[in-house]
Amino acid sequence: MSNFWFPLGQIIAKFVMFAFYILLPRLIGLEEYGRFAYTQAFCFIIAQPIIELGLDMVITKWVSRGAEDVVNKAFFIRIISSLLASIVICIASLIFKTHLLLTLIFTLYLIVMTFNNTIFAFFRGKQKFIYEAFLSPANKMLALISLIILSNLFYLKSALTGAWALLFSALLTWGVGLSLLKKHYHSQPTTISPSYKVLLKEGITLFLTAILWMLYFRIDTLMLGLMVNTKEVGWYSTAYKLMEGSFIIPATIMALCYPNLSKQKNFISIFPKILFIMISLGILCSSLIYFLSHPLITILYGERFQRSIELLKILAFAVIPVFIGHLTTQSLIALDKSKLYLYITLLATLLNIILNYFFIHLWQAVGAAYASIITEIFVTVFTGGYVWINVKELNLK
Repeated sequence: MSNFWFPLGQIIAKFVMFAFYILLPRLIGLEEYGRFAYTQAFCFIIAQPIIELGLDMVITKWVSRGAEDVVNKAFFIRIISSLLASIVICIASLIFKTHLLLTLIFTLYLIVMTFNNTIFAFFRGKQKFIYEAFLSPANKMLALISLIILSNLFYLKSALTGAWALLFSALLTWGVGLSLLKKHYHSQPTTISPSYKVLLKEGITLFLTAILWMLYFRIDTLMLGLMVNTKEVGWYSTAYKLMEGSFIIPATIMALCYPNLSKQKNFISIFPKILFIMISLGILCSSLIYFLSHPLITILYGERFQRSIELLKILAFAVIPVFIGHLTTQSLIALDKSKLYLYITLLATLLNIILNYFFIHLWQAVGAAYASIITEIFVTVFTGGYVWINVKELNLK
């Protein structure tokens, strides 16, 4: 039954957050939205990898194997990493002269959401998806309601409005999530429980991957803000958010399939089936986004965002490799090939930074869109190629 509620909950959550990001630029304006998107990307690149340490999938993997006490260890590690991230982000904010209060609110939001994700990772490992199915859309709904209240009742019309709304919703969701965790969590160690050393080894590898992943996933927004202006960031972020709305589909599929995929005896039979689904849905979503880009931008955002139409049409071509990449990258983790994933992500990050540097100089936001497509194809080809060619050599039966 939870397998029904989980995708439904994820779809509702994505739809509500989609509404949040449609309403936000309408309420605060193009330049303030550009400042919001730039600072958000800044915090995601610098603070989020340090806070998360790439532990979500590690937690799910070990819980699915019966080592529930990994959650206690993950919470302790993330408390330390959150303190470290807070210091780093304050120093970085002073260096890059970002809005300090906005930066701190985003950082606190990331810390709270990381603890929320620890709880979700536990329930995914237990294959109890129903709690996340309800909490995730509730979190997004609270963010949307908070945004409306702050902007209309308290007349807050700046980038801070969106950041405060996200933080309030995250805190409320965290409280509910903790109460649910207490009812289902058993902390007794087992013979297969990973030590802190093993957990940190896996986590640090994925931490480095997460830094690189955030760089190549968010560096376009950051470099646009540094090299052009906040208006260009606003146009690009608007188009990107619309394209990103389709990512709920592969994310939901992988959240449902990953616990079974991480059981290596099932891998060889499951992988080809998921691959076919990802390719088919990727082609469908890419086509819809491309052909509906004009009415989507015009109806949802208005005349001020017409430049986003061209950007959305270009970004539509990134959808197919992104869908497939959800499967191929998580397959490497399921097969305990995190280091290979790290190396591929490193190369992809370097490629993306180089492409963005030259392409943004030439074509501004359009150049950033082209860089995103090329990078996504690169990651998908190399991760997918390894899994597909070497699957029979991994002693899977």
